[in-house]
Amino acid sequence: VWFDTQLHFGRRGKEGLRKLTPQSFVVKRDSAGTKYVTMAFNEETKNHKCHNDRECQNRRGAMFEEPGNALCPVASFEAYLSTLPESAKAFYHHPRKSVKPGDSVWYSMEPLGVNSLGSMMTRISEESGTATHFRASRKLRNGQRLQSQH
Repeated sequence: VWFDTQLHFGRRGKEGLRKLTPQSFVVKRDSAGTKYVTMAFNEETKNHKCHNDRECQNRRGAMFEEPGNALCPVASFEAYLSTLPESAKAFYHHPRKSVKPGDSVWYSMEPLGVNSLGSMMTRISEESGTATHFRASRKLRNGQRLQSQH
């Protein structure tokens, strides 16, 4: 979920990620009936000023469903939301230390901190066993190639 949301909506650094809440996103359907996730608000930062409503709408981004794909980002997003505590005030939370089959809540009430969010891509590449370690950067948020660290 972190990678998909960073890829589609990641316009801010780790501090911006920490400010996201479950209500920061909304699930909609387009005119063809395809489900997608978009931001529920217009994000404006020092680097992304909106000069008119249309420009703000375009900056929200969209993450479309991929029916039949086991890695569908919208299905993953919805599954993640369904396992957060009902009263979650942050979008990213620490996983619970113990989850049993049938548990509906998989995450604690403790949100991930800015440093954990800032090092997420490095941890993902390390834990996946890739030979090259990657780090998220402005290039990822701008849809460019990831930078590698040797």
